[in-house]
Amino acid sequence: MTATHIACIVLSSVGIMSIFLSMLFFMRERRIIKKCSAIAIGQVIDYRFRRGDNPFIAPIVEFDVDGKTYRAYRHYRGIGKRKIVATKETNVNDGFYISDSDWFFYEQKGRVFSFRAQAERDWPLGSTLKVLYNPNKPKQAFVEKIVLKSKVVGIVLLSVGAGLLVVAGVAFFLV
Repeated sequence: MTATHIACIVLSSVGIMSIFLSMLFFMRERRIIKKCSAIAIGQVIDYRFRRGDNPFIAPIVEFDVDGKTYRAYRHYRGIGKRKIVATKETNVNDGFYISDSDWFFYEQKGRVFSFRAQAERDWPLGSTLKVLYNPNKPKQAFVEKIVLKSKVVGIVLLSVGAGLLVVAGVAFFLV
């Protein structure tokens, strides 16, 4: 067996491990979705801010389960900077919007937008929002809908693993 064949075997092993790891991410997402089956109505009490390169704002919601109070905030699949086009859902003067696929998009046209002002319009303090939570572990909660990044990581790992297997297979049989 040549060094190239050994390298192909190692490369295919890494590909198989990557595919196996991707399955763990897919299973994790499925498990969380299945476990977070209870619904509560919570009240917006504050906002979670992040400033810097990828700023965002999310409502913090307080909800009760079995007489105990918990907090959760709105999750996003990702954050991006994009030109905001006026539609029924957005206004050109808005500083951010949330897409149907749960991405938080913001725009800065040389001036600073007040995310808080828009958040107070979209999610006024004291307003109610739906919370999905795990009845066995109420700290595991999501405001409005369950949003996870596990699927994206799983797809990337699956693609990398499949690509490594193809490259290793082609190299193995060509040598």
